[in-house]
Amino acid sequence: MLTSLDLILVVVYFITVLFIGWKVSRNEDNEGFLIGNRQVSTASLNATVSASLTGGSALAAYVAFLYLWGISAFWIFIGVAVGILAFIPFAIKIKKEGDIKGHYTMLDFLNEKFGKGNIIIAAGLLMLMFIAIILAEMIIGGKVFALVTGLPYWLSIIISSVVILIYVYLGGVKSDIRTDLFQYLMFFLLLVIGFMLFQKTSIDTAQLNILSIGVVQIIGLIIMGIFIIFVSADVWQRAYSAKDIKTLKMGFTYAALSYLLVGIIISVIGLIIKSNFPNINPNDAMIHGFSQLPAGLLGIGLIAILAAAMSTIDTGLIVGSLFVSRDIISRYKQTSKKELIRLTRIFIISLSLLTTILAMFTDNLVFVIYNMFNFALILAPAVTFSFFFDLKKKAIMWSLILGIISAIILVSFGQITPDVTVIPFFVSLIVLGVTQKLFKK
Repeated sequence: MLTSLDLILVVVYFITVLFIGWKVSRNEDNEGFLIGNRQVSTASLNATVSASLTGGSALAAYVAFLYLWGISAFWIFIGVAVGILAFIPFAIKIKKEGDIKGHYTMLDFLNEKFGKGNIIIAAGLLMLMFIAIILAEMIIGGKVFALVTGLPYWLSIIISSVVILIYVYLGGVKSDIRTDLFQYLMFFLLLVIGFMLFQKTSIDTAQLNILSIGVVQIIGLIIMGIFIIFVSADVWQRAYSAKDIKTLKMGFTYAALSYLLVGIIISVIGLIIKSNFPNINPNDAMIHGFSQLPAGLLGIGLIAILAAAMSTIDTGLIVGSLFVSRDIISRYKQTSKKELIRLTRIFIISLSLLTTILAMFTDNLVFVIYNMFNFALILAPAVTFSFFFDLKKKAIMWSLILGIISAIILVSFGQITPDVTVIPFFVSLIVLGVTQKLFKK
């Protein structure tokens, strides 16, 4: 349970995040709300890219994987880091075209390449992806907050949701990026926790075999890590928001390196938790481990997890809402920037309410995360190859439709693992290649 010191630390954290959102909103203009005025610095870009990819749910799931596979689970972080670096040449093209044409979203760039019908399908897939991301973060945030405070799970979810909604509603993308920078610094409080735990615990050397998971699983994790970057609409939006090309290159490079550093820190902490509590449910391992921290350190641990979760939720709310306001409504109805912001704020509230309600009745964290990858990777072949080839609209359509069908079939079985999760990706890839040859246009 939280002591007075822990509670003070958490309250100060919430107040600081809200203050940043309020401060940003005072001088906010339309471009600032939608894309951070395209003036985001290297440090902020590094922090916001890495922070949005390092959510609390991802950390909890990763600790669960450490229980199953030992340090071999680190291939997840390697795959994502490689994906960030591989994406840089594409991000440069995205940035250049985005500055000229005034793009705000991933689908702005893909609109001409995909066609209106395929853009709607893609927007639906990406919306599902971000609902799953936000839902997963709310689950882990609610579980941790409830465990250490003694508050009901549902009330814990509502408290964190309201705080996030306020600062995102006020400041939009600029507020999201500024709070991400602060939350990223708070996240590195995990260094303190790792150091304190490492002093008292030894790690079994049997857990340090990087290849223990097997070649098939390793390939699956690397594919998931690389291609999830190419379909992460929040990463695309960060590319648009960079100050210039040099800032983009440096920011993304540092993000890949700092993401690996985060992975090392979490790996150490996760293996320490496993050494101390080898027989608990892997899905709840991180929560149980952090709940054992002493006064003061418990508050720091809670802030670190909340920072990880909230930095991903706020990005999800902004980007997910823009899929509806910008990529669906604005395709059929001409809207001004002022009207676009009004619509985006409406959907921020709607998406926040939807995911808050869903989180109250859902707690299967790993299943939610696997399904996020399951559906998100369907887009990867069409998105990636659109940079190299003039893809036919019908080929893209059937690639997406049959990929979705295969993903639904996997969900119906309910048993999803990293090697199985990439099946919709390969279905989508093969269908795209075959239909690209078959269709004349």
